[in-house]
Amino acid sequence: MQDMGSARYDPRPLLPLVNGLTVLVVDDDEFIRESTRLLLEDLGARVVTAPDGAIAFDLLGTYAPDLILSDLDMPRMDGYQLVERLRRDPARARVPVVAISAYANPAERDRTVGAGFDEHLGKPFDYAGLRKVLTTVMRRQRELFARQLGRLRAFAKRARLTARKRRRDFRLGLRRARKVPATPLPCRCGAPAETLWQCADCTGPCCPVCAFRLDGSLYCMTCADRRLAA
Repeated sequence: MQDMGSARYDPRPLLPLVNGLTVLVVDDDEFIRESTRLLLEDLGARVVTAPDGAIAFDLLGTYAPDLILSDLDMPRMDGYQLVERLRRDPARARVPVVAISAYANPAERDRTVGAGFDEHLGKPFDYAGLRKVLTTVMRRQRELFARQLGRLRAFAKRARLTARKRRRDFRLGLRRARKVPATPLPCRCGAPAETLWQCADCTGPCCPVCAFRLDGSLYCMTCADRRLAA
């Protein structure tokens, strides 16, 4: 269902936002409830689910969620009735509620925000959409944002250190890679090449076709396969 190679489905920027939160997911579609639960649990959230607004409201006293993701069209008590009841309750009026709907046009968003929802998220949603909505919600919820701020700072620090290490490894790899003098002999892979590189492991020649960069160094196909299998 999701192309994990796309930046839209990169979960890493969401981790510090979601990790440690208690999230109540309200939807009468069991597939949507379970898929959303699994997505959020993978990001470190504690997830509670409910099939309609009436059950969700009964669960509030037990679990005290930090965030509610609610469908709009549900039996017994729909999303609009749920958020209306929440906003009338002084103890729960400030709980952030995000509407989840298949209709994500501007008119529908204006309607949900006007009804008391903090944000509107179209479904099926991706990591990028969820991150955008949660960032907006948390900026309005000072206490919730302050609680997650430590995780956000730690995440940013780890990202900077990782980028710095990758740049350092790349520079080291370029310094270690040495060209072998031009030779008419073919590389061990059988491809004739005038410019050959020296393997950092066995020091044998390897051409640009079969050279692999691992740990900041260049390896021939044989040595790369052996290292990957170790």
